[in-house]
Amino acid sequence: MECNPVQIQVEFSKINLVTHKVWYKVSWFTYLYSLAAGLLVTSFGLSIGWSSPVLSKLHSNDTNINPLGAEITTIETSLVVSLPLIGTAASYLVWAKIADTLGRAIALRLVATILVFSLTITAFTTNIYLLCITLTITGASASGALLCVSIYNSEIAEENDRGKLGCLMAMQVPIGLLGAFIFGSFCSVRVFTLICAIPPILHLIFTCFLPESPVYLVSKNRIPEAIISLQKLRRTKTDEDIEEDVKKIKDVIRNTATAKKRNIFDIFRNRATKRGFFLSLEVFLVEQLSGISIILAYISVIFNEAGTGLSGDTVGILVGLVKMVTFLVATNFIDKYGRRLLLLISSICCMFPMLFLGIYFYLKSINSSLVENIHWVAILCVILYVIMYAIGLGNVPMAFVGEIFPDDLRAQGIACTLIFDELLVSLITFSFPLLSESIGTHWCFFICSISSFLGFICLYLTIPETKGKTFSEIQKILQGCN
Repeated sequence: MECNPVQIQVEFSKINLVTHKVWYKVSWFTYLYSLAAGLLVTSFGLSIGWSSPVLSKLHSNDTNINPLGAEITTIETSLVVSLPLIGTAASYLVWAKIADTLGRAIALRLVATILVFSLTITAFTTNIYLLCITLTITGASASGALLCVSIYNSEIAEENDRGKLGCLMAMQVPIGLLGAFIFGSFCSVRVFTLICAIPPILHLIFTCFLPESPVYLVSKNRIPEAIISLQKLRRTKTDEDIEEDVKKIKDVIRNTATAKKRNIFDIFRNRATKRGFFLSLEVFLVEQLSGISIILAYISVIFNEAGTGLSGDTVGILVGLVKMVTFLVATNFIDKYGRRLLLLISSICCMFPMLFLGIYFYLKSINSSLVENIHWVAILCVILYVIMYAIGLGNVPMAFVGEIFPDDLRAQGIACTLIFDELLVSLITFSFPLLSESIGTHWCFFICSISSFLGFICLYLTIPETKGKTFSEIQKILQGCN
């Protein structure tokens, strides 16, 4: 019985797999297995932050600092940052197929093995072209980590635990990002890159004890193995409870398999789904044009240029800490204040830090003495930007895109939106060094500021509120809007 793993994940986000026992003792083994799988998500966070502390070293002519032996050019800088993102965008659908064919646990092992292989070569390479190739492979593997762990967690957890596991997984990305800023600051490129390989190595060690997803096993009609997997995951349950869970899993898979098959092109055959798709692209477009990918990828280089008195690596650590803490706080806002309000507040508030950051770099380009007493402004601007980004543009887009599509097109819609997002990020990160060199860093920040303002207007005119609405109500809103 062949089923789309992403579609199965969507179905399991809506059903209740708990047994007739309302209160039960939590099986901590589920959390341990999720943490073991989530080590690969930490690798994803590390890969996002890898370029920021490394670029400043690759721009050095000191062979003791730069493993390539010579300063990289502007176009090489663009390639080092953007190629991993292109690899990420190109491999989402491939990893979904691998997870469905070989199994979730085997797919995770494959991701970890490729990550260790690519990061090890990256650590020891002295050739810029080989570096670009290995970074692209790392990016492709990182997308597999994010997708496969997300599917695995959704399928091993009961409904009571699914939200907690989702938050646990989401937290591992900023933890990895913060780790990249910290270790990248104090370690050589080689040592730092080898440190990035530690989480997938640990995963390969722990994966010996990792049970296969019971949903995958049932979908392949391997019922005895599915029962053994559930017994490992839910050790506090009786045999009767386990059999009941297997029955419910069978029902979900049967409903998914017998449902009418729809493809990507069906999104454009209905007014509501077509409008929902373009709204999803709009939200991610506003998010990325606000400048977050520039900040995360180039924070070290930007603040080494800014001359604030703090090194770019130190500012990167501050940004990583602020992002992690703000993320924890902001996750509580989505259901309390609604998606639309947070997106509007976040987009308009992101405009001002970027505006003043642009003014700072403009004054510095005219005469550096004009900013020698206000270095703190640049640091304050980037911290305020990260906070304003996190309260809306950082958290809402994924929640919004998960609600805007109907059940039978959600998997295809989310996949297309994520691919668009990764391609957009790769374009922005590729363009920044070239634009910064040709028109100045200040104009790059002015463009981000203007984009946030225009994004606010577009979101205000087009984005509906989805808080408290059922999926069918959201589709009616999209169908009826002019």
